[in-house]
Amino acid sequence: MDVPEHQGERRKATPSFAGEGWQGDEAEIGTALLSYLARHPEALPLGSFCEEGGWPGPWRGHIDEIRRSGDGFLVMLSVSFEERVSACCDLGSAKEDLGYYAIPRYGQLEVRLDGPTGQIILRSLP
Repeated sequence: MDVPEHQGERRKATPSFAGEGWQGDEAEIGTALLSYLARHPEALPLGSFCEEGGWPGPWRGHIDEIRRSGDGFLVMLSVSFEERVSACCDLGSAKEDLGYYAIPRYGQLEVRLDGPTGQIILRSLP
């Protein structure tokens, strides 16, 4: 399952999947999770994959695996995005027009969905 690109944001939120319709089969859970994250990109810890001091740009996500875990689910989510790094010192190039240059980044997240509370716990994997 893929989700289209979305803009990353710096503000943080306490993710909650309550009321998102997570009581379905694995395919429905994956679709609902990607939809939730598309609406709440600030919940994604994409900054942990930035290596040059930049910030995350638009991202894409893909569900690799979903399995039941106790009263909830454990989801492995692959993400890709561009780390955007300020180009203030690269004058005279195309980078100057955008104000940044982009470095492709990839990572994997472990997402735990707690059934009783609807809480989402996202953890970036090395």
